[in-house]
Amino acid sequence: MKTPMKRPALTAVAAACAAPLLTGLWLTPAWAQSHRSQGAGDTAAVFRTPEGIPVGEAVGSLPPSPTRGLMNQSLGLPQGAKLMLSVQRGQAPADGKSAIRLRIEAFDAQGQRLTAPFRVLLETSLGRLQVPNTSGRGPAAVELAAVEAEVRGGSVELVLMAPATPGTATVRASSGAVGVQGELEFLPDLRPLFAVGIVEGALHLGEVKRSGQTPVIVDAGFEQLLRSWNSRQGSVNEDANLTGRAAVYVKGAVRGDYLLTLRADTEGTRSKMFRDIDPNAYYPVVGDASVKSYDAQSRGRFFVRIDKGRSYALVGDLITAAANPAAKLGSYGRALTGGQWVYQGQSVRVSAFGAHQTTRAFVDEQPGRGISGPYAVAQANALANSERVEIITRSRLQPDVILRRTLMQRYVDYDFEPFSGRLLFNAPVPSVDEVGNPVTLRVQYEAEGAAERHWVAGGEASVQLGERLTVGATAAKDNTPAAPYRLVGATAQLKLGDNTWVVVEAAQSEGTSLVNQSLAAAAPAATPATSRQGRAGRVELRHQSANTQVQAQVAKTGAGFQNPTADISS
Repeated sequence: MKTPMKRPALTAVAAACAAPLLTGLWLTPAWAQSHRSQGAGDTAAVFRTPEGIPVGEAVGSLPPSPTRGLMNQSLGLPQGAKLMLSVQRGQAPADGKSAIRLRIEAFDAQGQRLTAPFRVLLETSLGRLQVPNTSGRGPAAVELAAVEAEVRGGSVELVLMAPATPGTATVRASSGAVGVQGELEFLPDLRPLFAVGIVEGALHLGEVKRSGQTPVIVDAGFEQLLRSWNSRQGSVNEDANLTGRAAVYVKGAVRGDYLLTLRADTEGTRSKMFRDIDPNAYYPVVGDASVKSYDAQSRGRFFVRIDKGRSYALVGDLITAAANPAAKLGSYGRALTGGQWVYQGQSVRVSAFGAHQTTRAFVDEQPGRGISGPYAVAQANALANSERVEIITRSRLQPDVILRRTLMQRYVDYDFEPFSGRLLFNAPVPSVDEVGNPVTLRVQYEAEGAAERHWVAGGEASVQLGERLTVGATAAKDNTPAAPYRLVGATAQLKLGDNTWVVVEAAQSEGTSLVNQSLAAAAPAATPATSRQGRAGRVELRHQSANTQVQAQVAKTGAGFQNPTADISS
């Protein structure tokens, strides 16, 4: 039997561990052979959603209610315990079907495997965690972005399914005072090039008999016409109408290691962004194991994306939020239809975006009411699928400080009605967490709010200088005629030791009082918009060692600083 090589692809930082830096282990063939079935897990583990509902009965990512949270906390690991995260491999193709097997093991302070039951929360930022469905209803396995496991025997095993889009996944396991996390790479799936398309058309030749008093009948042939091809010839009694559609989809490897994804459609989808498969609009096929995904998402008629390794360029729907986790004040989050370029090297990451459009960004935040909804947003003309829904937990002592952010998934955690501007969740949104910190609902979305097209552009860069210092910068500009806005920021992260980091960030914004406000406020009869400019800064210290976890932050924002998506408000 060949001994597999160890790969430093997943670096796991374990709290309360004598060796704080753990390298993801390459699992032995014997382990992999005994767990060939996808979704196979430890028979001694019971899987639940983060809110404590058994897998198969409900699916969601909402934070635990106070009752569930206290129960989870009572079974969490104490200080001094250890968690080890092992992975089968450090990277996989982003094909929507590849599987990476994960194993979580728990040890006590003396290094002995735990035999007492405990709970562990498993989360991933990309891809889906696949666990067995023991409810007896539905499919044999369920895929979630976060899952809680009640472990008996000291270990639990599960599968991470690859996404359809390349990227870096952050995998985290936490239990009580102990946590471990690392990164996995999902690279472009260099499949053979293939193309599929459709061209359809119809010609209608008709004659409408009418007298001089009969009103003119328009578009008598088809509901949807190609206006540029529509022809009316001869007298008023003869019509000739032509309608049709052309669409093409291309995906595969080109020029060796480039992955091309292209879509063109004469119809377009101007009323919806990030078009996806709505499970409420289709009937699933029982026993169907095919991978269901919606590729080449674009609000317009054209989409193209070219990937090479971790770098890519695209024209279509895009997200502008900064990838640098240290950018909490200078991150500019929008959902746009335009162009984006990202270069990801070993120590350098550079990105830029631009869009020419009529939409404006809005951010609404409201307290959780202990019910599943409906929760209404301020703008009723929100653009479908442009929303980003988060559950925010703030400090009860300092409400301006965000302790935890949980991203919700469309069609899994909630449904959104853009015309009425209402959200309905699959589980109640608590008003407070298990220790009394207030819980709020934040919705970031796009709405048609500008009378004329304008440019929105920006970029981000981060460079690792040596082994201890990383610096970065962000910039964004919105040229909305009635409400221009500009945001710039800079970050520096210094590693003082193996377990201590210092983060320094500064940001500056320039805009008007109409930022995050409807342009109806700019009517002549209303109060005129005023110019607003402000700065913000913060210093954060984090320390994590065998028996100590410390996080301290000092922040200051000026009265004129505006960034509705920042973790700290003015």
